[in-house]
Parts: sequence; C-alpha cells; structure tokens
Amino acid sequence: ESDYSQYAGCVYLNLNHKGIESKSYIRKIQQLQLKTVFFVHDLIPVNYPEYCRAQEQAKHALRIRHMLQVGHAIIVNSAFTKAELLQFAQTQKLTAPPITVALLSSDLHHLLAPPKLLPVLQHKKYFVVLATIEARKNHLLLLQIWQRLIQQLGKDAPYLVLVGQRGWEADQVFNLLDRCELVKRRVIECSSSCDVELKATLLNAQALLFPSFVEGFGLPLVEALSLGVPVIASDIGVFREIGQGVPEFIDTLDTKLWYDMILEYNKNASLLRQDQLLRMKHYQHWEWQDHFNAIQYVIEPIERVEAECH
Repeated sequence: ESDYSQYAGCVYLNLNHKGIESKSYIRKIQQLQLKTVFFVHDLIPVNYPEYCRAQEQAKHALRIRHMLQVGHAIIVNSAFTKAELLQFAQTQKLTAPPITVALLSSDLHHLLAPPKLLPVLQHKKYFVVLATIEARKNHLLLLQIWQRLIQQLGKDAPYLVLVGQRGWEADQVFNLLDRCELVKRRVIECSSSCDVELKATLLNAQALLFPSFVEGFGLPLVEALSLGVPVIASDIGVFREIGQGVPEFIDTLDTKLWYDMILEYNKNASLLRQDQLLRMKHYQHWEWQDHFNAIQYVIEPIERVEAECH
C-alpha cells in the first residue's frame, strides 16, 4: 500500500481537459488528497456537439462533472464560460466550487524582433483569419464571400489568408480550397506561422476576420486588438465581452452584411475602418501578469487554509 500522505493538501493545478473523464484519474486525486484547481476552457462539446467529433459530447460532460465534484476551485477564461459552467452545474444538480475568470492575453505586441512578412504576402492587400479550419470557425461563409468578391472585382479582389491547420467537420471547406479554381486565385493557406510572421501578417492586414459560431474565449481577437489591427467578428457574447466595443460585430448568418463590411474595409479610405481605429485607442489590454495574478489569487487562500490546518 503506497503512502500518499506526503501529498495530502498539496494544490494541484490542471490546465487542460485531457484525461479528466477517467474515473481512475479522479480516484488518484482523491487518494492523494490533492486540492485541485481546474481550468475550464469551454463547454462547446456539451452545448454545441454539432461542431465536435461524435463521441466528444458525453466525454466532455463527464470531464465537467468530475471538475465540479472534486475541484476546490475552477478558473475559466471568460464570463461567458463561467455562465455556461454554472448552467451545467444547475442542470446536473451539482454545487459548483468557487469560479474565477482569468482572461487570456497576448504577448505579440511585446515582441522586439521586427515583424517579418511572408514573401507570399508581399505587396498584397488581404484579410486574415487565425483559426484551425473546422466547422465552428465558419470559414465556409468567408470562402463563399470570396467567390463573389473575385467575380465582382476580378484582379482587384483582396486576398484571404488562412493561418491555421486543417481540422475536422469541414469537408465542404476543404473541397473549395482544393478544387475550386476561383478560390485558389485569392485564398492563401498558411498552416503554421511563428510569432514574428504572425505579427507581420496581422499588422499588414486590412482586418482580422473572426466569424465563429461559438467560442469559449477568442484569442485571435485579443492578439489583433493588442496590435491595433481592426477586427470584424461574429456578434456573440464572448466577443462583446473581450472586444470592449472596438470590433465590428455581425450576425453569423448575415452573409450580405459580412460581404458589404469586407468590401468597405477593403477601401483605401474606409471611414468605418478609421472609426474602429479611433475606438481602438480606448482598448485596455489585459496582460499575462494579470492572468497569473488572478490564478494566484485563487490558489493562495487554499494554500493558506492548508498551512493553518498543520
């Protein structure tokens, strides 16, 4: 019989969702008598299973139940995720431990190395998307818009730069990227990008496009705003929460408004784009230090109680 007493009361911080669905994993936490703090990124597989792999809904629901049952505290990335977590706890008739919001951040604006634009993007006018290519990210909307832009504007159509690897549940998008000659003319795929290249790609874009159906957070929005790059995003709660009123927010199903807004932001003297750049001056960036301070604020009382017990 192993002696686990040396671990009793230690704070264990779990930052990803992997393995938490396993009963043996939870038993081990209880055997070791750890005081566990979980980080919940989202409840998308539970509440929006249509965007995830088939088995993911039941697996993720089990993870979240385990976190609520054995967690001493839970950290989330947004008020939106917190609300979804509390709603889940209520429907499962579980009491949630204390939940703290610690917004994620970006360091791109602190990079000292000069931005390095990829040769393929030199002297091009383009919009950029930062996301794994999957159904939830709504690339299909943009590819349909780009087909129309190319038909309308011909060689004056802007480019669309997709930064991110191919994922799942997006066969229609892959087919367009691989087989549609119209799309191939103006869409550039960059499956990966180092920070220096990413910063340059954002800084030289007309705007970041972020038409997701649902997100737990939305780091690319923060990355763009921290660099002073305009954003056109879907009108979802979490984007309004972290966007501080700066981006253009458009309903995900309003294809015509997306088309018109992209056309507007493509103009050299776009008034709407200038207006967003003015709003950008009031944007308050949340640094990584703020994020870690929030986590420390959660952990310290747990450690203090344990010290007092001994």
